[in-house]
Amino acid sequence: MKKENRQLMRNLRAALAIDRYLSGEDLTALRKDLAISTGRWQRWWQGFKELVQNRDQPLAELARLLREPPELLEAWWEIWTKHREKDPGIATRLGLDQEALRQPGTGTGSRQAFAELLRRRHGYFPAAVEQFLDELAELAGRLNRQERAPGAIVYQAVSDREPAGKKLSECQLKAVVLDYVTPEDWELVNRDNAEALKWTRLLRLATQARSQGATLNQPDLALLLGLSTKSVQTLLKEHPGVVVPTRGMVADMGPALSHTDKIIRLYMDGYTETEIVRRTGHSYEAIENYLLDFARVTYLLERGLPVPAIRKVLGCSRRLVEKHVNLYREFSGPDYAFMMAKVRRLAEAHPVKKN
Repeated sequence: MKKENRQLMRNLRAALAIDRYLSGEDLTALRKDLAISTGRWQRWWQGFKELVQNRDQPLAELARLLREPPELLEAWWEIWTKHREKDPGIATRLGLDQEALRQPGTGTGSRQAFAELLRRRHGYFPAAVEQFLDELAELAGRLNRQERAPGAIVYQAVSDREPAGKKLSECQLKAVVLDYVTPEDWELVNRDNAEALKWTRLLRLATQARSQGATLNQPDLALLLGLSTKSVQTLLKEHPGVVVPTRGMVADMGPALSHTDKIIRLYMDGYTETEIVRRTGHSYEAIENYLLDFARVTYLLERGLPVPAIRKVLGCSRRLVEKHVNLYREFSGPDYAFMMAKVRRLAEAHPVKKN
């Protein structure tokens, strides 16, 4: 490939990366998808920030100082203009607001003060300061983009694709929006007995997290509900017929895996999702997740993948895959041909994402 063509491809990738980042994509996934190293991203992001904060300077001069081609800077500026029109608050949220730069204690001004604090008190090197502040800005921007109703919170929960046995410190976290307090909660307030309110909130929080691709463990629920872990365990034991998608259950950490059997068996016996919701006390979103897991295992199994490969592709435990395989074999007879056809169509409509 000619040198000018390589430069053009690099410019296109740099512009696409900034555009997708400003659109709200997760930085880690974005870098992985576009094969961008940490160093290259930091260079592009720093150059983009310099452009936004110093656009009053001649473009040619900025290009010389940033060692980037003018065409790339023009593309970045068009992208910035587009996103600023869609979201007027994006500048302040990302620490790029020139007006805030002139106002002590806000926006970029507070960013600079914090940077100075990191350098003087904690001994951060300049490059480490920039990286740390960029990561904070990226996290803040991602959380601020979460739409929340009154009484809702953003909580960092473990991804539902993390297998059992993995250290929590090494697990991928996802920001989920949880309805911490709802108007319906007030109707359940009872000074003499709070069990109904506790159970309703526990089930809602666990189900909402699961529907957003994450799971809450018992300590998470205890923290959110203001209870002890033992109290959470007691609540779960008092409702054995209800499927609560805690991390221990979803990641196959205990005997609660039988809940998966129950949901899939009801579906294969012809019950509608509404009837399954009524029988299990679970949400539509959570039931769809269970059925989708079974459908995907079916899809991969029928294409000849062995259990270890299916486990790796889906990111779940081997025991959970084996459970689905056993269910697949049980329902492969002629009596369930119609329902298995629906399962296959479900898998085809929701293909497995590449990790």
